[in-house]
Amino acid sequence: YRGDEELVLAAYNAGPGNVDKWLNNDSYSEDGALTRIPFRETREYVPKVQQMKAVYRSLYSGRFKVSP
Repeated sequence: YRGDEELVLAAYNAGPGNVDKWLNNDSYSEDGALTRIPFRETREYVPKVQQMKAVYRSLYSGRFKVSP
């Protein structure tokens, strides 16, 4: 998914086959970008993990090498 964190997280949660289908469906994507995640669990999972990444980064950035 070319480094697109949202797509990677969605694929981890919903499966890469589902993400590939969404990317090829105009109801869920536009210009190759995912605009809507149809699975509620995945739609809630992606931002939750991204928030926790920010929390971990703020807590541990001085202790470990953390990439952006």
